[in-house]
Amino acid sequence: VIHPLSSFLGPWKTSFVRRPSRVQRRADGSEEGSFEELIQETQGLWNVIREGDFLDPTKISERRIVVMSTARLTELCGFPFVGMAALQKSSMMSRVADGLSPFANDEPVAMGGKVFQVMGDVVWPSLQVSMLVLAAISLTLLLSDEMQRVQLSVMGIDVEELRRRRLATLALITAALAIMIAPLQFAAF
Repeated sequence: VIHPLSSFLGPWKTSFVRRPSRVQRRADGSEEGSFEELIQETQGLWNVIREGDFLDPTKISERRIVVMSTARLTELCGFPFVGMAALQKSSMMSRVADGLSPFANDEPVAMGGKVFQVMGDVVWPSLQVSMLVLAAISLTLLLSDEMQRVQLSVMGIDVEELRRRRLATLALITAALAIMIAPLQFAAF
């Protein structure tokens, strides 16, 4: 499909529009090369942001790079969030089952006549609130992309792929948040 703005987009006209994946699949179904691709995409995104060209209304190709790269990077970053939340919650459940505090190095701190546990009363709730904010930002981006489908399509962005990536990001962050806020007694079942 030739895009109406293809001559205007220059060398980036096919970079992020339904490009075939360069990831090689192994016999067991796993992917190889995705880490290198992630590094290259991150470097390309950093160059575009550093130069500030995506803010120029005449440079649609840079805006497309920013939209698609951020969607891919946030989707990929959702997996470690779920993994770290699951590991931390399983560690907490194991420690509670052994009759210990949920956190290994939970230092008590006295402030204003009250004793607080640093990890349990400050750090862990702050992480939960941070994940809630990330979920809200993901939902906002998804809704914003849905409202701007026509404009994004004119820019040459594959809106179906963008929607899939935004939904996956929202699902991963929501799963991590659910793991984090689940009570230890509930998580044990």
